[in-house]
Amino acid sequence: MNMLENHELSIIVCVDRENGIGKHGKIPWHVKEDIRYFKQKTRGKPCIVGRKTAETLSVSLKDRPVYVISNSYPEDLEFKFNPYIITPHLNVCIESASSNYPNCKEIMIIGGASIYKQVLDDWFVDNIYMTALNERDYECDTKFPYIRPMIQKQYNLESYAGYNDDFYGSVDFMHFKRK
Repeated sequence: MNMLENHELSIIVCVDRENGIGKHGKIPWHVKEDIRYFKQKTRGKPCIVGRKTAETLSVSLKDRPVYVISNSYPEDLEFKFNPYIITPHLNVCIESASSNYPNCKEIMIIGGASIYKQVLDDWFVDNIYMTALNERDYECDTKFPYIRPMIQKQYNLESYAGYNDDFYGSVDFMHFKRK
């Protein structure tokens, strides 16, 4: 299903060499280049995120409207940003972002695993921006879902090799576009 006429639905994700995206409810790496890429790709665009992922984000989301998907609303729920809307329904987030930001070309899906899976299963995803940490398996307990062949036209945007506090090795910034 895709109700978007003037918008592209895009996913942004960072994976380890085993397609892992999380461990014990957190992102187990801190790669400055990936954070820079995330900010560049999402700035000014509506972002949709699951509640559990939203609670763990360490990146500032100040220059983008954030829509949070949550089936529960704990009283002590706190985010490091002001969510635009909190709803249990993905389609409400997508429709709201589309109507509230008609001039914005992309709506970004920024996690977590269950939101990625739902979007890949039920929607026509136009783009996947993937940062691949090629050198290391972080032994993640949460994986990025399978990408259907219909979206697997891949472009390598750039590569980076480097080292910082908890990361060493090569990073590929890839773009998968729907065929």
